[in-house]
Amino acid sequence: MKLAAIMGAVLLASVGVATWLSRSRGAPVRTARDVLSHIRDRGLQAFWGDGPETLWYLTRDANGTPIGWWRYRRTPTEGGFEGGVARRLGAGYYEERWSLDRKARRGEYIAEQYGLSRPLRTGVPRLRKGVSTIIALSDGKVAVDRRRPTGRQAKGIGQTPDNYVPEGLLSLVFYLTAAGGETGSYALIFNETSLGPGGVYFSEAQVVPDGPQRVEVTFGTPAAGAQWTEVREYDDRGRLVLGRRPREGITWRRVSYEAVLEAFPEAQKIAEEDRRREGRGPGNSTTAPEG
Repeated sequence: MKLAAIMGAVLLASVGVATWLSRSRGAPVRTARDVLSHIRDRGLQAFWGDGPETLWYLTRDANGTPIGWWRYRRTPTEGGFEGGVARRLGAGYYEERWSLDRKARRGEYIAEQYGLSRPLRTGVPRLRKGVSTIIALSDGKVAVDRRRPTGRQAKGIGQTPDNYVPEGLLSLVFYLTAAGGETGSYALIFNETSLGPGGVYFSEAQVVPDGPQRVEVTFGTPAAGAQWTEVREYDDRGRLVLGRRPREGITWRRVSYEAVLEAFPEAQKIAEEDRRREGRGPGNSTTAPEG
């Protein structure tokens, strides 16, 4: 999971983070286990159906100015589902791809981070590749591989806690937590803080329902000494409609593909790649604005 692209975190003293984590661990992680067991008992197809889905979002700052966009894609495969996110935020560009089996017990996640550079000779912006992250989930363990453009590499293997959310499941898990009405405490992996001297580092998310389709999520990353809060709203099919970070005033709202294209024409390239991959147009009925 991409940390920098979604958090805009407020850095805290390590004592403050430790205090919050102690409260989080005291919460009923049983709720998290129950939600994840419910998904695995029924299988992903029961929630996601048989067809592909593409959703587009615009990110705006506190003044309402568009500062980025992202595209979520998911499609069924022979053994489960695959999907990913393409995301532009400021001068950063990110691509994330994931795959899961039907029970979300095995999967792989690949994240590519890029920066925008403007060569002096041509003045034409182009992507500059940064750090890549690979997370492989299998048999209750995760293997993390972080690779830099210089060739430097870091690896680690860790046992997954019972409340660990695999890549690709976040929205579904948060939506079902809201529907259940009980606070859940989940373990996550953020790319930037995924490895340390002791191996794989897990971060935490405390999800507090505020109605059947809305949650307030407090994320904590002890490795980075950071904590921040987001509010997320879903439709009755568990698809993200609106997210916001109250402290910074940043929002991301589901809109049409055309609305993204109007603000950021470069999104057309991503839509064309989706069309070639899935044999359909860049948008579908699920991309209409809501609210």
